[in-house]
Amino acid sequence: QWYQIRLLEKRGEVDRLTLGGSKVKKDITQFTFLFEARNLNDSLITDLFFLYDVTRDGWWIQPNIQYKWGTNWRFVVGANIFAGASKPESAFGNPSGLDWAKEIYTKLTLQF
Repeated sequence: QWYQIRLLEKRGEVDRLTLGGSKVKKDITQFTFLFEARNLNDSLITDLFFLYDVTRDGWWIQPNIQYKWGTNWRFVVGANIFAGASKPESAFGNPSGLDWAKEIYTKLTLQF
């Protein structure tokens, strides 16, 4: 998928999207990709989500593996990885600004 976002501002409004008075880019272009593979009669599902922010040079990768046990139980192991440029003009919404949120996670769910 491809996203293009245009930030609009009203006259006289204070720009709250900047750090230290730097100018923020008004056009944002992002590409996303989602890959899913199912194995073992749909009991094992692998996903890979990828987002690349062309405008602000940041990216987010989210791989995970899900095991379906029976009809109600799900066990998931995954990760969130953020990286890219770290520039003041790209601070608002840039995936690299979430660098502190890198994580490896597990989930066990019962669906009913």
